[in-house]
Amino acid sequence: MRQRRLWLILLLAAPGLLAICGWFAAPAVGRLHPTIELWRQVEADMGDPQDTRPDAVEAFYATAGNTAELLEAEAAAVYGRIRAGMMIAGAFVGLAVAAQGAVQMRRPLRYSFQVNQRTCLACARCMDYCPQGRGRPTGNGAGVEKQAVASGEQA
Repeated sequence: MRQRRLWLILLLAAPGLLAICGWFAAPAVGRLHPTIELWRQVEADMGDPQDTRPDAVEAFYATAGNTAELLEAEAAAVYGRIRAGMMIAGAFVGLAVAAQGAVQMRRPLRYSFQVNQRTCLACARCMDYCPQGRGRPTGNGAGVEKQAVASGEQA
């Protein structure tokens, strides 16, 4: 019972833990966005101006009305959206993991088939071919009874 309680706590914590992982993964994913990458290049060029600039930085400064402050504000807004999206995606994946874990934790009811020794002919042709069960539309032979057995118990 103690192990089951531990699993339940871990399953309930999975969405939060994966949302936090999404928060920390956002910088890596943010580097893939073109606005953030352009801001990184412009920032590097501002810190150490060189004779040759990357083409993206040249094109940025060549466009009228573009300033480093506007680009920084836009990159911060994009980064905030990426971080929120990563947290939502992490929580969704955590919810899916928790739901699957809860399904796996549940003890399923399985059916065990046992032969009724009185009516079975022992012909080794069970179910549909059993001569004792010809009149039954379900296809189960008369010599077989279905019993519900919990997965951890023996019949």
